[in-house]
Amino acid sequence: MATRPGEVFHTDIGVLPIASFSGYRYFIVFVDGYTHCVFTFLMRKRDEVCHVYEDLRRNIRDKIKYIYTVVSEYDDEIKRVQSDNGKEYEKLARIIVKYGTRFRFTQAYTPQQNGMAERRIRMVMGKALCLLFE
Repeated sequence: MATRPGEVFHTDIGVLPIASFSGYRYFIVFVDGYTHCVFTFLMRKRDEVCHVYEDLRRNIRDKIKYIYTVVSEYDDEIKRVQSDNGKEYEKLARIIVKYGTRFRFTQAYTPQQNGMAERRIRMVMGKALCLLFE
């Protein structure tokens, strides 16, 4: 349970039904456990997770301040990241230690433990499919 913005992020990867014109085939969501803000990034390959996390980490303060004008309790560093047991997260789990961030994997085959990110994946997929069919 998060007690301030940016403390805990829930993350998951989704697959787009068809690749975009630019070659994006996957997307990743990061959900702030306190504000429930959703940050979505497109990826061409699943192994781009580390690069996407670096981008999120560099820009998160500005993004949260843009949404919430007064974020005095945010201390510039993400404390925890939670995800399923996807192989693409193993490298990220090793890398983020240098920032003092802890990584928590959920139990295998239990999407309920990462429900916040799973729900956002379904929401993004629903909107993407609606746009494709229009």
